Amino acid sequence: MEKMVRLSSAKLVETKMHCIKLLGDKISARSFDSQVNEIHARVAVLNRFTELGRPLTQVTP
Repeated sequence: MEKMVRLSSAKLVETKMHCIKLLGDKISARSFDSQVNEIHARVAVLNRFTELGRPLTQVTP
């Protein structure tokens, strides 16, 4: 029987930050508002990738 390992929240954050850095380690926008928009776009992409990689679980009674 396989043992399930739960990642700590710190490890999950570390993994997510690594993924963000893979999209580029520097922000190209100059103004603050544009930087905020760029970060939001990166996070939206990562959230979509995470959603696509999450298995779909169906519970049958």
